[in-house]
Amino acid sequence: MSEPTLLSKLATLNPPHPCCGWTLIPPQLPVKMVAADARKTATGQIIDHIELIVPSHWSNRFAV
Repeated sequence: MSEPTLLSKLATLNPPHPCCGWTLIPPQLPVKMVAADARKTATGQIIDHIELIVPSHWSNRFAV
């Protein structure tokens, strides 16, 4: 039998609402923040976690 995927695991933990089909609780993914010296803007991507790449000159308060 094949291993369950991340989406199938989330579907069982967060079933769609019977009326509209929307999930009531957004999935929670871990966030990894990376500081990069040569960046001027922030970018992000979703892998199995949310990875945010921010300029290293941003203060922690601004990055959060």
